[in-house]
Order: sequence, then C-alpha cells, then structure tokens
Amino acid sequence: MTTRLPAFFRTTLRFRLKQCDRPRARASLDPAESQLQLARIIAKISGNELDNSERLHSRDLQLIAELIQIYNFIEFNLRRCIELFTHVGLIERSEKTIPMVHLSRVALGAISRVEGGEAWESHLQEIELHRERRNELAHWAARRIIGEDALLILTMNPAETKKRIGQPADHLHSAHGVMLLKDLEWLVQHLSQYDRMLAEATSLWHIRYSED
Repeated sequence: MTTRLPAFFRTTLRFRLKQCDRPRARASLDPAESQLQLARIIAKISGNELDNSERLHSRDLQLIAELIQIYNFIEFNLRRCIELFTHVGLIERSEKTIPMVHLSRVALGAISRVEGGEAWESHLQEIELHRERRNELAHWAARRIIGEDALLILTMNPAETKKRIGQPADHLHSAHGVMLLKDLEWLVQHLSQYDRMLAEATSLWHIRYSED
C-alpha cells in the first residue's frame, strides 16, 4: 500500500554532487546533465512518488553500502590518527569522545604539522563536502524509481523534515529526494581515492611516530 501526500505538503530535493579538481575518479560527472535528468524524473513522478518506485536492485544496494563503508573506514582511520597524535603530544588528551562531525577538524590540527600533511586540509574538506549524501543513504529509506536509473529516498524523521520543508513530520508531512545512480557511482569512485589515501597515510604515520 502506498501513501500519497497532498501536493502542498510534499517537497522534492534534487541531490547534486559537486565536482572538484582534486584526484579524479574513473567516471565523469556532468552537473548540468544531471540537473536536466533530475528535473525530468521529478516531473514524471510528481504526486505519485511511491507508486513509481520499486525495491532496490542489487547494484543499488551495493553502491549504498560502498558509500557508507567508505565513510565508516574514513572515520576509523581519523580516530586512529587522533589516538596516535594524542600519544605523541600533538593533540591534547581528552576523556570526551569526539563526535564524528568534528573528527576531520581535530585530526587536521595534528596532521597539518607532520611531514606529508600539507595536502590534507583540502582532502578532508572534500570528504566533509559529501558527508551529507552518506548520512541520507544511511538513515533515509530508499527505493528504485521504476524505469529510471535513479533512487527515491524518503524520511519521516521530524528533525530532517523540519530542516527540509520547515516543519516536522506528521501524517501529512514528509520529505523525499531523487538521486541519480550515475552520480552515486561517481561519488563512490571519487571518495574511494580519499579513503585509500587516508588509510595509507595513517599506516605510514603509525610506523613513523608510534615508537616515539
């Protein structure tokens, strides 16, 4: 059974990814083309979003899981960095757990002071730039749009709907968005490079500093 929301209570979010000049992924990203595709799909399904959706395909699930795990492993390595640099005195020791949203900032305070750390301000900025896409795919419901290589993602979370449409969720209020699979694939390939670079750098820093 599907639920249709009155037109004046619905909101559609166009998810656009930002291209950058740092390490290139194998796939290319054309924001203008993506915007045209998003506009066409949104117009096509408007008013009947759930009726125009189906269960996720295997490849959809794989891309979602890959993006979530990339960020999970980035968090793991950022916390490794923080523990290491706290051990050697570059970060002040604290008994408080550092929230995920502050990991890059805290780690950068030490990374920028070690050999090979100069480039990491821009790298971590790029990682944080796309974190919201990870959060949406980790916490919002997702469906495949029938006949399209695109995802419909939905939330009834009161905080999210208030952020998106200006009021919390109830029996009439929801928020949803459309995400192109080609853009998601680009994002996975793009961020996997930063994931790999951070893992390699963290291992090198451990070798260099853990015995100090």
